[in-house]
Amino acid sequence: MEVGGRSESIMKRTTLVANTSNMPVAAREASIYTGITLSEYFRDMGLHSCLLADSTSRWAERCGRSRGAWPRCRQVFWGLDKKLAQRKHFPSVNWLISYSRYLRALEPHYERAHPELPALRDRARRILQEEEELAEIVQLVGKASLAEGDKVTLEVAKLLKDDFLQQNGYSAYDRTSSPSTTWRGRAVEGAGPEEQRVTWASIREGLGDILYRLSAMKFKDPLQDGEQRILASYAQLQEEMVAATWCCRAGYRAQEQEQVVQVTWLKRGAGAAPAEVAVLNPQHGEHVQEPFAGRVLRHGHGALEDGAILLRNAVQGDEGDYECHLITFPMGSFEGRLTLRVLVPPLPILNPGPPLEEGQGRTLAASCTAEGSPVPSVRWETEVRGTNATRRSAHARSASVTSEFFLVPGRSMNGKSLTCVVAHPGLRHEKRITHLLSVAYLSDASVLGHTAEWQEGMEGAALTCLGDGNPPPTYNWTRVDAPLPAGVRAKGDTLLFQRPLAVADAGDYVCRVSNRVAAKEARANVSIRGRATEDTVRRVDLVSASVVVVGVIAAVLLCVLVIVVVVMTLYHKRKTQRISEK
Repeated sequence: MEVGGRSESIMKRTTLVANTSNMPVAAREASIYTGITLSEYFRDMGLHSCLLADSTSRWAERCGRSRGAWPRCRQVFWGLDKKLAQRKHFPSVNWLISYSRYLRALEPHYERAHPELPALRDRARRILQEEEELAEIVQLVGKASLAEGDKVTLEVAKLLKDDFLQQNGYSAYDRTSSPSTTWRGRAVEGAGPEEQRVTWASIREGLGDILYRLSAMKFKDPLQDGEQRILASYAQLQEEMVAATWCCRAGYRAQEQEQVVQVTWLKRGAGAAPAEVAVLNPQHGEHVQEPFAGRVLRHGHGALEDGAILLRNAVQGDEGDYECHLITFPMGSFEGRLTLRVLVPPLPILNPGPPLEEGQGRTLAASCTAEGSPVPSVRWETEVRGTNATRRSAHARSASVTSEFFLVPGRSMNGKSLTCVVAHPGLRHEKRITHLLSVAYLSDASVLGHTAEWQEGMEGAALTCLGDGNPPPTYNWTRVDAPLPAGVRAKGDTLLFQRPLAVADAGDYVCRVSNRVAAKEARANVSIRGRATEDTVRRVDLVSASVVVVGVIAAVLLCVLVIVVVVMTLYHKRKTQRISEK
């Protein structure tokens, strides 16, 4: 690892806590806690620390959990795969069985820092999942029997596994993955076309150099090349892959001794004469008409057998039927047609509903509207329970969809997120707009603090009013049938007795909690024991103790007297018996 510009072994900054299976159960149970303590120690020193625990299932068994219940407790699981390790694919983490339950918690960070990453992650997982299912089919019937779209999925998954997921921990460029290098996953996924009719052979033929550059991206080092330069190269590569390419050679292949002498592109409008777009001639060069000047470029170089053109910055006005006319020698003229459809990505808008209050019944929480061509899809992601209603509207060159989310407001919904997710073929990733729900409510009030130990002369006494609400409530303290005593002051939700308690402080105290939703009260009866009562109790206790002592002494004396009488009686009886015997 790099520290201060020099290489340093990671073991110098690593602390190991090891307990083998032959160690006592208590030692194995304490190993996790020891690691947590060490990690928190370094964290409190201001350092960045990372805690990794292995064999957590065994530790859970030591703590009394069953092996089957433990997977529900852990939040992150990295499943190591023996087959990946045998293929020298490191790290050998199986992407299908591994999971993390922190994805929703990290969404706000992704939306703020890297909004495209969640959609890229989900799409990559779908591709890898489909590749796993297709691999079973390939083992049975072979790859040749697959549809062209499935072949593309297999190849894109191979790029993801070999050029993105596989890392070399001993290289400076590949042992870590910064956001800029993670961005190459976007370019890898961009290699998969949206149109399933495109074959992988045509993709490999048209993007041969781009695919090579795509594989070479993993050798870029963020420390040496700079993240900004890497991001710029990724963006350029992505633009080259997704640019619209039209190709005449898809419908015509020149034969031997045959030359293409001119290619003409025409746009045919509805009920109008064809308009010339561009003319390609090997002798006179290229000519592009004014409406397309600066936006239409020739795709290839050299012979006109590749008569493809590249259209950049397409707009809805470019939609229509296009014709490609080839003039060959000596075979004559040929033509082909295609229809161009321009995708108009939506710009979604989220509108919050009316203010939400607890107990008001079914209410509109928010509505989300997106307009584009073709019509976008809108869905909701949230933890709260609710229903949604969707309506669509058609326009001249687009269509809009509006989805409304309804719920029954409750205090448990306050602060929860409600996310509108918009998907469209023109979007590289789903767009998300998050709205935090604000539910107005007021909880019941209660008063704590008074005990039977309050007595005259006690210091530091206080009453606390418990009440929660949105917006935050205000607190008002009063005393029934009397004003607050002198030296007693209300401070927020607390009533402070700033002097020693007096008997006159006893009474009923009322705390009123209120906000714009409602107002609620809580009452506390305060009783204070006086000092006179305490002295009387002490005197009563002293008299009682004296009576008990006197009773005990009398009982002891009585016992002694009885014993003496018995002894004397026996003595005289024995003496009388001896005299009578003589």
